Amino acid sequence: DGLVGSEQAEGYLNVLEVLAGLSFADDSIFDRGAILVQLRSTAYNNARYPEWTSRSAALVDEVTARFSSAFNGLAALEQVDIAEAAVLALADARQYEIAEALIGFSGQGAAPQEGGAAPAQIGAAPLGVAEQIALTALLSERQAGQDDFPLSPIATVDTDADGLANFLAVNATEAQLAANDIATDNDADNDGIDDADDLNPLGE
Repeated sequence: DGLVGSEQAEGYLNVLEVLAGLSFADDSIFDRGAILVQLRSTAYNNARYPEWTSRSAALVDEVTARFSSAFNGLAALEQVDIAEAAVLALADARQYEIAEALIGFSGQGAAPQEGGAAPAQIGAAPLGVAEQIALTALLSERQAGQDDFPLSPIATVDTDADGLANFLAVNATEAQLAANDIATDNDADNDGIDDADDLNPLGE
């Protein structure tokens, strides 16, 4: 928090990259990826996985709120200068509503979480129509590529972040199924109702 202005905003974006950046790799000999990417890649069978992902998500929310506040205080040209980097970092952190608000297609930011930190609120950057379209395409591309099991060729979705896949790919080969160590979930939204009996198996 010793930084100010655009340096402060960019600092928060760097933290988001460390937490969730799809292209992030540290400078060590281990070439480690972002924290949430590592968790989703290797820790899904650990009993503490839901706790770890929940704590990481809460930290992402906190950093996003701080970035939003810093971004709102920037001059118009500074906002435009970091808009693309911001959309990328927010998309990788799955802060889609905040990214949309920054682009200018939504003005509300994230919905409030009961008992949690105040939701992030961000103003729209002064972008032209062409810039809005380009950044929206970038956001959509990142969102379409969201993967809860980055190293698995047959599991991609874990709605409730419990380490259990909603389903496995219908075209999975026998070899892929034999090598798979990801269990499937019979309660995808973790509401206590089996999906087979749930009118809304993925939640609201």
